[in-house]
Amino acid sequence: MTTTKVSDSGKDYFYKVTPRKWNFREAFGSYQSKLNLPSETICQIMATDLTLIRQSKMAFEEPVKSIPSDLDFYVKQMKNQQSSQQQQNIIADSVNDNYNNCSNITKNIYQKSSDVNEKTKTAMRLKLVNYNLPNPHSDDDILECTRQEYEVNMEEQRVLHCFRKKSRTFDLLEICLDGSLNELMDRIDEIKANVEDNDDEKQNIRLLRYILSDYHANCTKPSYILLPNERTPFAEYVIPIFKYFSASTQLLSFIWCKKGSPSNKQLMLCLSESQRKLLDGIGFSCKDKVERVMMECSGYVR
Repeated sequence: MTTTKVSDSGKDYFYKVTPRKWNFREAFGSYQSKLNLPSETICQIMATDLTLIRQSKMAFEEPVKSIPSDLDFYVKQMKNQQSSQQQQNIIADSVNDNYNNCSNITKNIYQKSSDVNEKTKTAMRLKLVNYNLPNPHSDDDILECTRQEYEVNMEEQRVLHCFRKKSRTFDLLEICLDGSLNELMDRIDEIKANVEDNDDEKQNIRLLRYILSDYHANCTKPSYILLPNERTPFAEYVIPIFKYFSASTQLLSFIWCKKGSPSNKQLMLCLSESQRKLLDGIGFSCKDKVERVMMECSGYVR
């Protein structure tokens, strides 16, 4: 009768690395460097090894519990990725069919665009990029339509088009801002929702009170003693707005300050510690617990 044994890859990692330092990303990388096998097969081998290790030595019982959850998550992500890839292949086939049905003029334009893109990528790799942007085609019907839509949007922003639809809230805002800063808090205290106000108006008025109170605090707080970094205004001015939105609408729940995104967990498996990307804010839907808003207050390239 043949007894199943821990694989050589498993021994190289789990028997040589201190149990308290076991890490799924590092373990997977160790297996991958020694086995020329698909990722799914490597996961199966690793799962078998972990089971055998847990059964053979009780000292490994606790450390080995932290790996399977990451392993299961990775396997699920692989399956989702395969499903997504199949859909992309279907789309790619459709694109190819459309391309074959295009006129020769359209194909030539597409081919020239592809050649330019490839040359640009090569130049970027050599750090010798020269940008040569074409002039906009103002006579193009589609671009003209887009331009008109943009101009309408900018004009609506200028006149506060959407905000003015909330006439009651807008009137209260004008009342609050019609006076000195010293009297602002007193005017905010006078804002009250009426019995005849619908739920949306009550929600908007609550949000208005939150934001105006924070605005008053920002205007009256002491000036910065030291020159702040980019995250200070992000924390003082941006985060509160989303926090008040969350409190008023109950639609999103936020976590802040360098939090890893669960959906990026698979990507982190192949990155070094210094390359892992953390976010300054993540908003989760209260309805389905899915990430809906991701925030980064600044960015740079090393």
